[in-house]
Amino acid sequence: MNFCTRTIQLGVVAVGSGGVTMFQHPSYTHLTVSFWLITGYLAVFATMFAFFVQLTMIRRTSPSRVAVLMSSEPIFAALASVLILGESLSVTAMIGGACIVAGMLWARKLT
Repeated sequence: MNFCTRTIQLGVVAVGSGGVTMFQHPSYTHLTVSFWLITGYLAVFATMFAFFVQLTMIRRTSPSRVAVLMSSEPIFAALASVLILGESLSVTAMIGGACIVAGMLWARKLT
């Protein structure tokens, strides 16, 4: 998927989500200018630029490595939530994460 396609997808989701939010929570229409500046910054740099870099770098490595990295994103997100936000993981969640990692390593070994 190229950068232009991803940008269009993100734009449609942003407009659709914003429209639904305005109908469900009309009080959100009175947000400050600083809120919109911060939201715009996050949309451009934390989302669009990050996807651009990710898609550019994916082309420079092997498909099996991409599969391992992309499939391990939930594991990195869980680790970040524990380390940064102080959340706790249940035993079931840890076993599930271990199964995901083991499955990805196994699949990479088969290719």
